[in-house]
Amino acid sequence: MKQVYFYLFFHIVYNSLYVVSQVVSKFKAFVLVISIFFKY
Repeated sequence: MKQVYFYLFFHIVYNSLYVVSQVVSKFKAFVLVISIFFKY
């Protein structure tokens, strides 16, 4: 039974890390656009 909980925990952590990486990449692109916009 403990293995099932471990698998669920791992799955949730993996999904949240994936979401965080997606958000970070979007944020980096946004910052890049803003910095280019303010240069000109």
